[in-house]
Amino acid sequence: MTTIDPIWNLPPTTEHMTMLANDPLAQQLPWHIVDNGIDRLLWPLVKDVTKKKKILLVDTGVSKTHCDEGELAGQVIEVADFTNSGRSGPWDHKGHGSHVAGIMLSKRFGIGKDCLQLYSAKALGDNGVGYDSAIAAAIAWGLKRPGGIDAINLSLGSNQLSKDVDGILREATQQGVLIFCAAGNDGGPVGEPGAQPYAITASATNQQRLIANFSNRGPQVTICAPGVEIFSLAPQLSYATMSGTSMSCPNVCAYACCKLAYDELHSLPPIKTWQQAYEWMTDDADDLGVPGRDPLYGLGILNPAKFKKAAPLPIAPLPIETAPDTILVEGLKVGSALYRGTLQKLRQ
Repeated sequence: MTTIDPIWNLPPTTEHMTMLANDPLAQQLPWHIVDNGIDRLLWPLVKDVTKKKKILLVDTGVSKTHCDEGELAGQVIEVADFTNSGRSGPWDHKGHGSHVAGIMLSKRFGIGKDCLQLYSAKALGDNGVGYDSAIAAAIAWGLKRPGGIDAINLSLGSNQLSKDVDGILREATQQGVLIFCAAGNDGGPVGEPGAQPYAITASATNQQRLIANFSNRGPQVTICAPGVEIFSLAPQLSYATMSGTSMSCPNVCAYACCKLAYDELHSLPPIKTWQQAYEWMTDDADDLGVPGRDPLYGLGILNPAKFKKAAPLPIAPLPIETAPDTILVEGLKVGSALYRGTLQKLRQ
């Protein structure tokens, strides 16, 4: 019996326009950064991160020019090719992987520009098509990177999930790696691997926070994120706007990894499982659609205004001396005991 290697494809994204760096539109911050307060609320919280979180991007590669001298310079740790793409090697000639990478960590407008780094595994060829063996090998390669990885971004899909890919993704979750998937772009049910219980699966919304008509939907949708006319990188030193859940997925992945970096900076408990991530997103998301989690929007859209602040350090109790009817707080008399030091909070 012959085993057929399942085919993987890019969700059918829509490219609206391509522009060069000197185009005035290329100088502006994208709407999904400004409208959602990423620049005002999230970036200031993670700008001082010293230990960056690492993401494995399994896609069509990344732009060599942007890595050498553009928006990805210093952001990409290592690249690898699993497609036998010949002269293009591990680099992106399709445009999809560069766009996804830019959303996450472009030096100018990436959601995690100050606190993330990338491993790029080219598992989809220059035509946007890949095979099961390449996807599995790319993920296995990522799991072996020095120091490990924190998340995997899968802005791709297939009609079926092989034991090899499912097995390596389950192994990743056992290592504490979070798996982020695109829901798909044909308006139908969620595709693979986004339909799996370990996947954090993103649907797409537009600038009005309404579900995109192309976005796949179903009970497996965990969260939603901007995915319509998203501005990001393209091959060479160019830029493009594209639409798709492929753009929503890195929005969520990068945001979540900013949360991981922030928590580590402030010695907060790490998020290592789907359930822990789900609980955090439940707290930090603005509910959209019908109340509660629903098949279109999942838990809703992440709101930087709800980004968890570090818990205050406990204040050691100061010595208190009993005295008749006075508390001395930096020279103040308030109560029925003598308090030496600065009182943080008065209690009866």
